[in-house]
Amino acid sequence: PRLGHQSRNGAAVNLPASAVLALVAAAAFAASAVLQQRAARAEPSSTSLQFRLLIDLFHRPIWLAGVVCMIAAYVVQAIALYLGNVAFVEPLIAMELVFALPFAVESEHRQPEWSEWAAAAAVVAGVTLFLATARPTGGTPNPGNGTWVLLGVPCAGVIVASLVAAAGPFARYRASLLAVAAAICFALLALLTKTFTYLVS
Repeated sequence: PRLGHQSRNGAAVNLPASAVLALVAAAAFAASAVLQQRAARAEPSSTSLQFRLLIDLFHRPIWLAGVVCMIAAYVVQAIALYLGNVAFVEPLIAMELVFALPFAVESEHRQPEWSEWAAAAAVVAGVTLFLATARPTGGTPNPGNGTWVLLGVPCAGVIVASLVAAAGPFARYRASLLAVAAAICFALLALLTKTFTYLVS
């Protein structure tokens, strides 16, 4: 779409602004993740799937700082989603992984490993390649209820299956399984946020 105009479905489109805001949100999400990870790492792993963990973490200032960063990032992301397409904004949000690397190594007072730099470079290359070749445009800012059901039911199934597996037979892969569940939740939240900003506008 052209820069800075109303699309045919009435949604605002301003790709340069949405790109800048998405990267700002990604940096804030990265800071939030590092702060929350530092606080969570001090808790025993046995509490990872217990409600008590959240209660304990909310007594830690560093966790609360991470929550503040996360809320700020979400607000900025919502504005970016209002101004751009989900398929354009969300790959840029994935740059959070790149921003998290310097935050994490600084927090842990260590030098990054070559494999970490390679992983960060792979994320940048992947996002760049996707945006350069896919050129995502259009979309429906307010899909019908049927679409939400078709999307939500299988996603909910994968989320529940991941949580059950993390608490049961595949506990050794707990971090990865919880990451899968969290990623799907964040993806659904992005879609709901896009629809919400459209309806509010």
